[in-house]
Amino acid sequence: VLSSLQYLPRVRSLFETSLAHDSKYAGGSAHTSLARIYTVVPGFPVSIGDRGKAREHLDKAFATPGNSVMNHIYEADLLWLEGKNDEAGAAVTRFLEAKVTTESSYVLRELSRPVAQEMLRRLKAGEKRPLDWDVMAGSK
Repeated sequence: VLSSLQYLPRVRSLFETSLAHDSKYAGGSAHTSLARIYTVVPGFPVSIGDRGKAREHLDKAFATPGNSVMNHIYEADLLWLEGKNDEAGAAVTRFLEAKVTTESSYVLRELSRPVAQEMLRRLKAGEKRPLDWDVMAGSK
């Protein structure tokens, strides 16, 4: 896992190039992707993880027309990492109740529903986010 961190500068650069070209492309998906990177990778001195930058990119993703329903669950994950369980729970609820207008959004939400429900249960129980938590698959 740590050896894969060497690819982050290139990946980040590609997303930043995409943003420079058209930040609204695919509903701001480059902002969403950068938010995930900044959320899940370790911070300084190991890597580029930065929750403040994650929040900035999530806010920009949410502000982009056609943004992904997944932004809500990603926001919940970031808030849970920050120990903001009540706010994270509200974000999970927004994800579960989001009005989806495309088939792909519906499929994404429904495939992620079990993990979101597990996440909501853990948040309501006051659990801290496990280090092995994967918002796309739950705990390992």
